[in-house]
Amino acid sequence: MYESEINKALRNLNNQHIPVGPPRVDPPHVLFEVMGYLLTGPQIVDLNHQKKLHSRGIREFAEKLEPPAKE
Repeated sequence: MYESEINKALRNLNNQHIPVGPPRVDPPHVLFEVMGYLLTGPQIVDLNHQKKLHSRGIREFAEKLEPPAKE
């Protein structure tokens, strides 16, 4: 049975008990909220391929895209 790459990645997150919000369509992207960050499907798949689809890897990736605001 075929399983798409995004489904494999989302299953990986589910197995780690990392909550994922429902998909949001923002053409041309489909966005998922993961740990408070909005990630595209391809970003999630890439992190999974790089074996970085875990809480630390997601946080490091997302903070490179948008560093936390300074108070």
